[in-house]
Amino acid sequence: MDGRTRNLGDPGRSSEPGRDSTPHGRDSPDEAANRRAVDDARAREARTRLRERGIIPVDPDCRIAVMLQPDEFLVAVRRAVAVDRRQPGPAEGRGLSGDLYVTTRRLVHLGRRSISYDLDGIRDVVITSDRLLLVLDDGCGLAIAVDDPRHLRVEIAAARAAARAAARASRRGVDVTAADVGDEP
Repeated sequence: MDGRTRNLGDPGRSSEPGRDSTPHGRDSPDEAANRRAVDDARAREARTRLRERGIIPVDPDCRIAVMLQPDEFLVAVRRAVAVDRRQPGPAEGRGLSGDLYVTTRRLVHLGRRSISYDLDGIRDVVITSDRLLLVLDDGCGLAIAVDDPRHLRVEIAAARAAARAAARASRRGVDVTAADVGDEP
């Protein structure tokens, strides 16, 4: 470990590397309701953990480690995520599959194409079924298909709170680490 990262050590978390996060489109209503209940429980647990301990960065894999800035931490990982960017103009960015990384500064989707979205560019987050819908400040929308959109929303909210706290601290000349943040989501 390089001092910037620690392993969460919670094997039940969906951000564990190797977990396929793509939702199951053919679930029965009971299976879908069960998945939502599990997601709700994980989201509640994540909120409690974040309030009590703050963000505990995840060890980055080699794909994202080379992309992280010195003061940027990995918050969560979702494998095999479908991302659909809705924007005026060409269909660039639609229907992409790959791994989604949530850092303390941005969302990074690594697949056939690599796309990065600054956290401060997210204006609104909505959950619909198994999708997390993000409204970006450039007027575009981003649909992220995962098994646990509620849990992912909590992790994104924590990362956004960390980014806001770091920005406020840097304006005041104070050093803030990822573990110092956690009471805002």
